[in-house]
Amino acid sequence: MPHLWALPTALVFGAGGSALSLYAFVSPGGAARIFGLDIEKSNSASSNDLALQWVRIFGGRNLAIGLAIFAFYLQRMPRAVGTLLLCITAAGTVGTVVTGLWGVTDKAWGHAVGTTVLGLTGWALVM
Repeated sequence: MPHLWALPTALVFGAGGSALSLYAFVSPGGAARIFGLDIEKSNSASSNDLALQWVRIFGGRNLAIGLAIFAFYLQRMPRAVGTLLLCITAAGTVGTVVTGLWGVTDKAWGHAVGTTVLGLTGWALVM
């Protein structure tokens, strides 16, 4: 039996990831700034356009993850939700490193905390 707090927390991550993905489609520059990355201050228009396309790809990834969380939840599969969250922790860790190296350090700390909560939630659902 998973911890009572874990499944609602997973749903918050699913909803947040889905909302962020929609924001990445509508305003990729704004979505990048959430992570402390200011793509729109790029040196060339072509590299700026390419970077914004990658943010949209990131948005598609997050939408798929959010939908998978909801699908596993609706099928009453909390361990599958937990396994997915544990796997997503790898992406969160990479995001933390990228934000720390090329973004705003304060945002990296926030990302690290979110990734830690994500991993702990996944662990609680699997155990």
